[in-house]
Amino acid sequence: ITYERTGAASFVNEFGKIVLVGDNVPRFDHDIVTRESKGLLIEEARTNLALYSDMDMDSIGSGYYGNVNLARAEGPDGVADSALQVTFTASGSSFVRSGLIPCSAGVEYTFSVWIKKVSGSFNNSFFSYPQNAAAGLFNNSGFVNTEGQSLSAMPTGVWKRFTQTRTTASGTTAMDFVMPGYDSNGAVIQYYGLQMEAGAYATSYIPSTNGSSTSRGMENVTITDDEFTDFYNPIESTVVCEFDTSNWITYNNNKYERIFAFGNHNTETDTFEVFKENSSNSEVRYRVRTGNSNVLGAANYSYGTNTTPKVAFAVKLNDAAVTVDGGTPGGTSDTGIPIPTVTKLSLGNSGLENNNGDHTLTGHIRRFMYYPVKLPDSQVVTLTS
Repeated sequence: ITYERTGAASFVNEFGKIVLVGDNVPRFDHDIVTRESKGLLIEEARTNLALYSDMDMDSIGSGYYGNVNLARAEGPDGVADSALQVTFTASGSSFVRSGLIPCSAGVEYTFSVWIKKVSGSFNNSFFSYPQNAAAGLFNNSGFVNTEGQSLSAMPTGVWKRFTQTRTTASGTTAMDFVMPGYDSNGAVIQYYGLQMEAGAYATSYIPSTNGSSTSRGMENVTITDDEFTDFYNPIESTVVCEFDTSNWITYNNNKYERIFAFGNHNTETDTFEVFKENSSNSEVRYRVRTGNSNVLGAANYSYGTNTTPKVAFAVKLNDAAVTVDGGTPGGTSDTGIPIPTVTKLSLGNSGLENNNGDHTLTGHIRRFMYYPVKLPDSQVVTLTS
């Protein structure tokens, strides 16, 4: 398997710690609370616009904090000094700010930061100062962590990630965030992983600590050449794949995000694949394509609200079956199905390497199984039940 991705990235390991990695390191992600394995994390390209995501206040400047005591503390990555610890010493004008983060007008951005309450009572306070636009676009209204808790309601002593998404006003050239919890006199709060990225939702943390924005490229996970021909049967195949759809259900990205695709280098003239139905948050789409024409599908299959569905695609000459979570197989009535000529497998993406992220899965491949035969319809139902 070849895994490619440029830039700094992160994931949560089996011990519930955030791990920072560089180019071309696959990310087997876990739930930060339960430590359950989520599978191989695959995301589209994103850029963290923050100049100092580690909240290095010496670099950000003394004009961006007041009436506070600052220290470094252990972050959710387990590193002793990766987080900023702030003790608020007044009930007014007691604050820490991000410093100006360059951005553009009329763009949807998501702000995110990891927060840990250490001690004291906390205000549900959060604010922002756009440059060349009205103040307060990002604010405490609806500002909650990934479990829906406000700052004052979240438990003490644990790290939680807070996010908020807004579209910048006309004229905006930068954003300065007043960090959550300001004016909480006597409170001690820790911050880690400040991120501002273009998009409707937060992706995994991209460390950006050198005074400029930092980008994470999209993943390309492929099997090609001898490794492909060693396992692939060009006559018949069955794939069973469990994947993560929580991002689809929550945000319904209007994209044809691939779960898997058998195809060729940078083309989709011949392929069989399963992917998100772009306008629906509860359906996958399947097809077989030869000679640049669909010979099966493209057709939709509903999976409802299950965030970890299992899909099976079984195919051979003039015979196919597709099912999700043990449902009635689809594609069985089409008996004119030639088998495409393919030379590679892509996981979480299509054969088009340069698709600008339009085909990149935003989620996890939890399990992938390949059988070099077309299994009976009843068996693919059983395997996905």
